[in-house]
Amino acid sequence: MSYARVLALSATLVTAPALGATADLDTVSKNVPSALWAGHGYTMAQEGRTSPVAAEILREVARDGGLPIDVVAYSDVLADRSYIIDNAARTYQNRYRLGGAKLTIDGSPQGFTAWRDRPYYDPVGEYPPGYVGYPAVTNERVLEAVDWPYENDIQLLTHSNGEAASDLLIAAHAAAQEAHGAASRRDVLVHGQFLREDQVAAFDQLGIFPSLFPMHTFYWGDWHRDHTVGPVNAENISPTGWVLAHGMRFGSHHDAPVAFPDSMRILDATVTRRSRSGDIIGPAHRVDVITALKAMTLWPAWQHYEEHWKGSIEAGKLADFVILSADPTAVDPETLDQLKVLETIKEGASVFALDGDVAATAGAANPALTRMLQALGTHGAQSNSAHDGHGHGTHAATATCMSDGILNLTTAMLGERPGTAKE
Repeated sequence: MSYARVLALSATLVTAPALGATADLDTVSKNVPSALWAGHGYTMAQEGRTSPVAAEILREVARDGGLPIDVVAYSDVLADRSYIIDNAARTYQNRYRLGGAKLTIDGSPQGFTAWRDRPYYDPVGEYPPGYVGYPAVTNERVLEAVDWPYENDIQLLTHSNGEAASDLLIAAHAAAQEAHGAASRRDVLVHGQFLREDQVAAFDQLGIFPSLFPMHTFYWGDWHRDHTVGPVNAENISPTGWVLAHGMRFGSHHDAPVAFPDSMRILDATVTRRSRSGDIIGPAHRVDVITALKAMTLWPAWQHYEEHWKGSIEAGKLADFVILSADPTAVDPETLDQLKVLETIKEGASVFALDGDVAATAGAANPALTRMLQALGTHGAQSNSAHDGHGHGTHAATATCMSDGILNLTTAMLGERPGTAKE
């Protein structure tokens, strides 16, 4: 077996399904997605924004032995902060820990709810002239929410997609560092889809780790080119080239359930940036395979303060690794998405093994995702017929509008053009 086929695929950004206050623990235990992550080669998963209630359910599932891989969660900084202070930890108990806090500033670029510094290129739907998206929270709350983790030594992850959202995030971190000092905290920018090059430089100066989303270039690259930002600015979606030029580490994630947690699709998109139609979205931001692998292993392990025992295969680290069907550094980069996860090992024990019947079809398109998109598209069309427009006045209205934006997007994607919308 080639050594290069064995990787320490230890960390990537994922979002587990939200668990409500009335969730039944037995039901939750049976549906914890960690087995799905193991099937895609992950030995660690992240719950990108949780609540105290959901976090306690995860803790109970872990206590009952329901997590075959490590799970780290980040609780909403705009909710119960005392819970974060009381429970944040750098060590796992039963494969679970609360890593820190999460802040969300805006919405999704593909749904036209990311907060931009310029109008959207050709948004699909009824939007006012000059529409730039909108924030999910006020400037004052962002400044205060970023200051609080500095004051309490809590790691902060911030969802920011549009340029205006990132301008506010940069200003908030700069103010917090002026007040509390600029010691390395490994705070994280999550997504950063629409970044200007000067913003990358600012995040570098502030010591912010960018967890980027190059897989967008496959699923929504054509959509971004044609509708969200236009053909010029679409080239710089998830600008890994700019990040590397500044000597920065970065992570490459999938944000499930926004996209399927296919690790080889992430690897392929980070390297090739090829869209569904075959277009290359931003050739200047393509990276080599080794760099893309680091963005899924070593660098996210560093992001989570776990680089001393995860992220690579070496003496003294955990025996967390994945066995692939071929050496990703030796195959044609255009075939990276066809690699199969044969087995996932967590601390020396196999937590997933691909049997022969499954292996024969592992590289096929995912019919479940297609059915989901079709169902959402149908629901979106029904919802749109009764929708009178977009209201952005309150936080509740924002949530509704963001959902409608995704439904509008799905409906349009399914009918956009045969080479783009469907696998």
